[in-house]
Amino acid sequence: MNNKIIKAPEEDPVQLAVYDSSGVRVDEDNIVWINHVDDDTTSSHSFTIKMDPETIQELSDIQYVVETSPFKEPVPSPTPHNIERSSFISSSKCNGRRSHARGKNGSVIYKLVMNDTQKQNNSILAEIVAGYSEYHGAVTLTPRVIFKRKESEIDATTSQGGEL
Repeated sequence: MNNKIIKAPEEDPVQLAVYDSSGVRVDEDNIVWINHVDDDTTSSHSFTIKMDPETIQELSDIQYVVETSPFKEPVPSPTPHNIERSSFISSSKCNGRRSHARGKNGSVIYKLVMNDTQKQNNSILAEIVAGYSEYHGAVTLTPRVIFKRKESEIDATTSQGGEL
């Protein structure tokens, strides 16, 4: 992986797939919507990140590095109140900002912690992007996956001019 980095192609790019802790795929159009309880608590979410099996069928061997941003130190345990953090907790490098895997079934674990100050609807909480290579070829980037706070049903109704 010592070649030039190639940006994600516009047509048929290799993509990331995001799965929740029960193994259900949760990304849709490169967005993961996060429900947040509207109280003063901190919520933590863990995800398994893999390469999308449908987009890597033509590749024989694949290795990749996934990076998160914004990044604010590794996620501690237990998590202190009023923080926002994202990091990889498996095969992590760069203090949790990056992680790596190899093979079509390789995966990494990603943790996102939301605090009570992130209440703005549809706000971007974090992003992940991967660089992958087949054997020792050039590194190609995947499209970014964005983690956003999901708009509550009440907010959706009032923002569309509805009544409560």
